[in-house]
Amino acid sequence: MTANASLLLFGHPVEITVTAPVDSVQLGAILPLIQQLADTVVEVAVAECRGQRVAISCKKGCGACCTQAVPLAPAEARFIRDLVEALPEPRRTTVRHRFREAHEALAQAGLLETFLDTRGLDSAEILELGREYLRLQIPCPFLEDQACSIHPQRPIRCREYLVTSSPEFCAGPEAATITRVQLPAEVLSAMLAVGGEASHGVARWVPLTVALEWAEGNPDLSMPRPGTRLVQELFETLTGTKLPPAGVPSF
Repeated sequence: MTANASLLLFGHPVEITVTAPVDSVQLGAILPLIQQLADTVVEVAVAECRGQRVAISCKKGCGACCTQAVPLAPAEARFIRDLVEALPEPRRTTVRHRFREAHEALAQAGLLETFLDTRGLDSAEILELGREYLRLQIPCPFLEDQACSIHPQRPIRCREYLVTSSPEFCAGPEAATITRVQLPAEVLSAMLAVGGEASHGVARWVPLTVALEWAEGNPDLSMPRPGTRLVQELFETLTGTKLPPAGVPSF
């Protein structure tokens, strides 16, 4: 089913055409639509910056932020697993090796168990976890020549992370030095809220570098819902009709 929808972003209506399945599906089935929605929100934020003559520092060839812990929605973690599995050899083996190196670095730092189950972490714990991860300087497994090798399929948080501060601060351990582009809405937060995989009101999210292992051990057991209903819930949450659950990371 295809329909036109309107979002009020920075006080201005933004039209977007969405296509959603009528049949009952799990959230991962509409991930392309969610990515499109995130790109639309970010485009509005970028236009707002340009209107204020504020320059955005992010550009191709700058991988300064790619040693940060990237939070994924569970559906994204499974998508990343499937994406890696579909890579041709020898690239698949190369990328898997990078994930293993990240796994080993987290294990040596004593962070692996926490990264594999982030439920129950409060905001202060999430912030400290992000700082500890930055100190390890683990590069994203998809970072190649200081650029994202899966840019069209990159996670929602990567799409939403833009800065106007110097790129050098993105690789440092103190978030206070980073000036992020203000978004009129956060799609990852909305996705986590409607994903159906929360525990006791706490959003379940997965760090990118453990996505392969996590996805193998966590099949999607959420209740399928009509695709149109999922899209409706996503828009309701995004526009503030419903609040996202607690524990949404903001690295």
